[in-house]
Amino acid sequence: MSKVANDAVSVFDLSSAEELESAIKLLEKSLSIFEECDPSMKKIPNLFYDTYNNTARCFNLRGDIDTSLLYLLKARESIMLLAESQSPGSVTPIPELNFNICNAYIYMGNMQKALEYADYVVDSSQLCVSFYHRKLSEEEEKETLEKEEQENLSIIYVGQLNLNIHGLQTKGQVYEKMKCHQEAVGQYEQALSLVEENFGNSHKLYIELKQQIQEALISQKAQNYTGKQDSANKRAGSFFDDKQEKSAKAKRPQ
Repeated sequence: MSKVANDAVSVFDLSSAEELESAIKLLEKSLSIFEECDPSMKKIPNLFYDTYNNTARCFNLRGDIDTSLLYLLKARESIMLLAESQSPGSVTPIPELNFNICNAYIYMGNMQKALEYADYVVDSSQLCVSFYHRKLSEEEEKETLEKEEQENLSIIYVGQLNLNIHGLQTKGQVYEKMKCHQEAVGQYEQALSLVEENFGNSHKLYIELKQQIQEALISQKAQNYTGKQDSANKRAGSFFDDKQEKSAKAKRPQ
């Protein structure tokens, strides 16, 4: 039934509130049956992933980010079970799922969890980049790759590379929200290097990252200046208090 529910969701007009609710009910009913039959999620983890992910998407469209996040986390749990039996980096939905979870935590204002999942985005997408780069290289050496298959592999490779870059950029943005501007610059610079290496310095993301680096450096300087001013004010205050106490002692009758 889970597969039927996932196929049926594509038919619903999810921009309609009424049809969105119908899709949610169908998916939740499917999940309740599926979870009862296979509570470990180990028999068909890919169907669990599809259903949890579609349910998360529907709740996100409804504006219920908390519930959407719960289903995203369940989707991640199921796809990680699937990944256990696959080659590292071959399960391509993992980085995007980590990215969606990261964005949900950013929306909720939980920057520590957002940073944790931004790390997962970077690590998981790097695994996929390595896997598909190796696969393309091996097949090209054998000269057995059909043109269409090569194009498909190239699309997947570039998609994962983009996720890797955006993961680094998002880490930088999260660090900025945490007022860790120096760390943010480090992430932006890594992303910038990847963009320049793979897409050139005229790419719009290269220009965007250069701007973000400049802004983060300005914020870092402002933060350093404020910190120095605060320290100076504390020292001045301490000196002033000390002088007042000495003056008061001098005026006391012997």
